[in-house]
Amino acid sequence: MTHMRRKGLLIGGIGVAVALLVGIFYAAGLPPFGKKGEIDAEEVCPSLGNASQSHSALKAVLPDKDSYSFDDDIHPLTEISAADFSSTCFVDGGSGQLLVVKTEMLRGDSETDWATWVKGTVKSSQDTTPFTSGASAFASSRVAAIYVPCTVKPKTNISVAVDLKEPGDSDAAESRKGLITLAENTAKFAHQKARCSLPSEIAN
Repeated sequence: MTHMRRKGLLIGGIGVAVALLVGIFYAAGLPPFGKKGEIDAEEVCPSLGNASQSHSALKAVLPDKDSYSFDDDIHPLTEISAADFSSTCFVDGGSGQLLVVKTEMLRGDSETDWATWVKGTVKSSQDTTPFTSGASAFASSRVAAIYVPCTVKPKTNISVAVDLKEPGDSDAAESRKGLITLAENTAKFAHQKARCSLPSEIAN
């Protein structure tokens, strides 16, 4: 009986110690209970357009990380041609790349050629379905792309591709919706900065 009692006390003591350690790690935000980093709205890439909407969309689609960083590369419009505009927003978290949003000006490409080209450059472009926006658009829970008219002469269109490298915990529908918001906001920003003369055909 005494032996069993000692064994029970020992096991109970170990259990208490483990519980205390778990509590300490959790409170300190140490692995595996790392605290989720906040996405600073002021650091979100300007090329993603509407800051409030894009901030909410990023919170919906990005995975939980201790911290997030943004790097925006915007090629300014020259006085010569709208076709010179481009931008790329990189979102990193932890030790890897989480999301890339790339904007390019294309000359004379058909909607079909554009879609084939984008799906060939974005690795996670399987299982996409179209959505109504711009001249052409498609999305999934991992990618969203939109093709927006810009100028007639020369004929130019804006291509925006949002590539979610590492998905978060949102369900597929919510993630797709967030990526579409990012694609449309980015396209609106580019459409304005490139001084496009044609309507963007983005409903929202």
